Amino acid sequence: YFLAPGETLQVDAPGILQNDTDPENDALSIIIVQNVLNGTLTLQSNGGFTYIHDGSDSTSDTFTYKINDGAMDSFKTATVTLNIIQAPIIQISPQKPISNSSYHVSISSSGDWIEYHINSSAWEHYTEPFDIDIEGSYSIQARVKHNEDWLDASPVSFTIDQTPPSPPKNIISNPPENQCTSEVLHIEWDAGTDAQTAIAGYTYVLDTLESTIPNNQIDSTTLSFVGNNLHAGDHYYFHISSVDTAGNISTP
Repeated sequence: YFLAPGETLQVDAPGILQNDTDPENDALSIIIVQNVLNGTLTLQSNGGFTYIHDGSDSTSDTFTYKINDGAMDSFKTATVTLNIIQAPIIQISPQKPISNSSYHVSISSSGDWIEYHINSSAWEHYTEPFDIDIEGSYSIQARVKHNEDWLDASPVSFTIDQTPPSPPKNIISNPPENQCTSEVLHIEWDAGTDAQTAIAGYTYVLDTLESTIPNNQIDSTTLSFVGNNLHAGDHYYFHISSVDTAGNISTP
């Protein structure tokens, strides 16, 4: 038996007695050995029953019974399984809304026929996980067939951004370049830009090497930097790059 979360299942006679007989053709009664856990069961003497699921996330429920012919119980018990078809669950890896790498997409459901579509494309039959690696924004929807209806998943959206942002602009030092006479240096700049997502922050290095390239670990989300404990006679270079929300880094 199959039903949706919170749905009522009505099974008419002979129901669960359809495969039960007695050699003397005595009338059979049903004895519940173990009741359902995730809903309400109403059992009729003729074998029919009504089951109301409690709407939880359970994927199945069961009840076990035996029969009696008025003189003795059956030696064996029988178990009825009620399969709860939950709406599909869409899972993505990495589990974040913005990335500069590909996404792995999988869809699971207790139902047999799952369909999905990406953005505004047509519905497709889902058979196996798939990858998306082309830059852009995506919204994935999924559904599972139940009788003549569909159970919809919660959509999942993400963006692949593989384009580096622009570097910071108008970098100004105080004191001005080549005029530092103290151990403290103040540097300010204008924000970089990113066409696909947004600037998350800035990575920078102040050192005595001309060719240093900063990594993509964000050092600041503001537009200024203060360098302390500078040594007289040393020549310093300030290397700075923008980092976007996908993890892409600009040229220094």
